[in-house]
Amino acid sequence: MKYENVTTTMEKEAKKKFFGSSWTEAKSWYSRLPYIYLAIFLCAVYIFSAHQAEKKVREIQKLQNQLTELKWEYTSVSSNWMYSSTRSQIAERVAPMDLKWSSRPPIIIDARKRNKK
Repeated sequence: MKYENVTTTMEKEAKKKFFGSSWTEAKSWYSRLPYIYLAIFLCAVYIFSAHQAEKKVREIQKLQNQLTELKWEYTSVSSNWMYSSTRSQIAERVAPMDLKWSSRPPIIIDARKRNKK
């Protein structure tokens, strides 16, 4: 006896249940369409939000780079200004105008004392 052709009743019922299941019936597919549409909509929302998040991350990185460059520029301008406001640099700039540093301290004029006299 060849056992290859022998099938049990359990195997026949299993095949019958699989091929005759409600997953293959058209009526069953139509009843599941709203859930399928919901799943597709949720996937689209997920993809959209992921793209928006990536866009925001790129924008933040670009702004951080700009901020770093502006900090460098501020530091450079600030150091140049501090250097140019030293006494020796000011003296060099006003030398062509024939201005020189005074050895006397500045005179303070108090307007309140003048009004009282």
